[in-house]
Amino acid sequence: MNLVKSSDLKSNELPFPSLGKIGFFRLLDIPLTGIISSRMRHVIKRYLKRIGFRELKIEHVSGDSPFILRLVAIGRSHNPISIRDIERIEYLRESLIKVLNETGKSHPSKADPEKLRIMLAKVEPSLKRVYYVRKK
Repeated sequence: MNLVKSSDLKSNELPFPSLGKIGFFRLLDIPLTGIISSRMRHVIKRYLKRIGFRELKIEHVSGDSPFILRLVAIGRSHNPISIRDIERIEYLRESLIKVLNETGKSHPSKADPEKLRIMLAKVEPSLKRVYYVRKK
Protein backbone atom coordinates (compact mmCIF):
# COMPACT_ATOMS: atom_id res chain seq x y z
CA MET A 1 0.00 0.00 0.00
CA ASN A 2 1.46 3.36 -1.02
CA LEU A 3 0.87 6.06 1.55
CA VAL A 4 1.11 9.59 0.25
CA LYS A 5 2.28 12.16 2.79
CA SER A 6 1.45 15.83 2.51
CA SER A 7 5.17 16.63 2.56
CA ASP A 8 5.58 14.62 -0.67
CA LEU A 9 3.05 16.75 -2.52
CA LYS A 10 3.71 19.98 -4.35
CA SER A 11 1.00 22.58 -3.83
CA ASN A 12 0.77 23.64 -7.47
CA GLU A 13 0.17 20.04 -8.57
CA LEU A 14 -2.84 19.50 -6.31
CA PRO A 15 -6.39 20.08 -7.54
CA PHE A 16 -8.89 22.37 -5.87
CA PRO A 17 -11.75 20.51 -4.11
CA SER A 18 -14.50 19.22 -6.36
CA LEU A 19 -17.80 17.62 -5.54
CA GLY A 20 -17.66 13.97 -4.43
CA LYS A 21 -13.85 13.64 -4.46
CA ILE A 22 -11.65 12.31 -1.64
CA GLY A 23 -7.95 12.93 -1.03
CA PHE A 24 -5.48 15.81 -0.89
CA PHE A 25 -6.60 19.20 -2.15
CA ARG A 26 -5.27 22.72 -2.49
CA LEU A 27 -7.80 24.50 -0.30
CA LEU A 28 -6.41 28.03 -0.55
CA ASP A 29 -4.09 29.74 -2.99
CA ILE A 30 -4.02 33.49 -2.33
CA PRO A 31 -1.34 35.88 -3.62
CA LEU A 32 0.19 38.14 -0.94
CA THR A 33 2.80 40.85 -0.78
CA GLY A 34 4.25 39.49 2.47
CA ILE A 35 3.99 36.86 5.18
CA ILE A 36 0.91 36.71 7.40
CA SER A 37 1.23 36.11 11.13
CA SER A 38 1.38 32.66 12.68
CA ARG A 39 -1.82 33.43 14.63
CA MET A 40 -3.63 34.07 11.36
CA ARG A 41 -2.41 30.73 10.02
CA HIS A 42 -3.51 29.11 13.28
CA VAL A 43 -7.07 30.46 12.88
CA ILE A 44 -7.18 29.21 9.27
CA LYS A 45 -5.96 25.77 10.34
CA ARG A 46 -8.51 25.56 13.18
CA TYR A 47 -11.32 26.43 10.78
CA LEU A 48 -10.26 23.89 8.14
CA LYS A 49 -9.88 21.20 10.80
CA ARG A 50 -13.38 21.90 12.13
CA ILE A 51 -14.98 21.59 8.70
CA GLY A 52 -13.44 18.14 8.24
CA PHE A 53 -9.99 18.39 6.66
CA ARG A 54 -6.98 16.64 8.16
CA GLU A 55 -3.23 16.56 7.57
CA LEU A 56 -3.32 20.31 7.04
CA LYS A 57 -0.34 22.32 5.90
CA ILE A 58 -0.53 26.09 5.57
CA GLU A 59 2.53 27.70 4.09
CA HIS A 60 3.92 30.58 2.08
CA VAL A 61 5.22 29.65 -1.36
CA SER A 62 7.09 31.87 -3.78
CA GLY A 63 4.83 33.40 -6.41
CA ASP A 64 5.21 34.29 -10.07
CA SER A 65 7.32 37.36 -9.35
CA PRO A 66 9.96 37.93 -6.66
CA PHE A 67 7.66 40.40 -4.89
CA ILE A 68 4.69 38.06 -4.51
CA LEU A 69 4.15 35.16 -2.13
CA ARG A 70 1.23 32.74 -2.23
CA LEU A 71 -0.55 31.54 0.89
CA VAL A 72 -1.32 27.90 0.19
CA ALA A 73 -3.36 25.55 2.35
CA ILE A 74 -3.23 21.82 1.65
CA GLY A 75 -5.51 19.34 3.34
CA ARG A 76 -6.88 15.84 3.08
CA SER A 77 -10.54 14.94 3.06
CA HIS A 78 -11.50 11.46 4.22
CA ASN A 79 -15.14 12.01 3.27
CA PRO A 80 -16.45 12.98 -0.17
CA ILE A 81 -16.47 16.75 -0.70
CA SER A 82 -19.97 18.18 -0.39
CA ILE A 83 -21.47 21.44 -1.60
CA ARG A 84 -21.38 22.68 2.00
CA ASP A 85 -17.62 22.01 2.19
CA ILE A 86 -17.03 23.97 -0.99
CA GLU A 87 -19.17 26.85 0.31
CA ARG A 88 -17.22 26.91 3.60
CA ILE A 89 -13.87 26.97 1.80
CA GLU A 90 -15.11 29.81 -0.39
CA TYR A 91 -16.30 31.68 2.72
CA LEU A 92 -12.84 31.28 4.25
CA ARG A 93 -11.22 32.62 1.08
CA GLU A 94 -13.57 35.63 0.94
CA SER A 95 -13.17 36.38 4.66
CA LEU A 96 -9.40 36.17 4.50
CA ILE A 97 -9.24 38.49 1.50
CA LYS A 98 -11.59 40.94 3.24
CA VAL A 99 -9.45 41.00 6.41
CA LEU A 100 -6.27 41.44 4.36
CA ASN A 101 -7.84 44.29 2.37
CA GLU A 102 -8.90 46.05 5.57
CA THR A 103 -5.23 46.51 6.48
CA GLY A 104 -5.01 48.88 3.53
CA LYS A 105 -1.61 49.28 1.93
CA SER A 106 0.22 48.10 5.02
CA HIS A 107 1.93 44.74 5.27
CA PRO A 108 -0.20 41.53 5.47
CA SER A 109 1.45 40.74 8.81
CA LYS A 110 -0.58 43.64 10.25
CA ALA A 111 -3.88 41.86 9.47
CA ASP A 112 -5.96 41.14 12.57
CA PRO A 113 -6.38 37.40 13.29
CA GLU A 114 -9.17 38.17 15.79
CA LYS A 115 -11.23 39.79 13.06
CA LEU A 116 -10.83 36.70 10.90
CA ARG A 117 -11.73 34.39 13.81
CA ILE A 118 -14.90 36.38 14.52
CA MET A 119 -15.92 36.31 10.85
CA LEU A 120 -15.37 32.55 10.62
CA ALA A 121 -17.21 31.96 13.92
CA LYS A 122 -20.42 32.98 12.13
CA VAL A 123 -20.15 29.79 10.07
CA GLU A 124 -18.28 27.55 12.53
CA PRO A 125 -19.47 28.24 16.12
CA SER A 126 -16.56 26.37 17.73
CA LEU A 127 -14.30 29.28 16.73
CA LYS A 128 -16.13 31.56 19.16
CA ARG A 129 -13.78 30.24 21.83
CA VAL A 130 -10.61 32.30 22.10
CA TYR A 131 -7.46 30.18 22.51
CA TYR A 132 -5.05 33.03 22.98
CA VAL A 133 -5.07 36.60 24.17
CA ARG A 134 -2.79 39.21 22.69
CA LYS A 135 -0.56 40.74 25.35
CA LYS A 136 -0.63 44.52 25.39
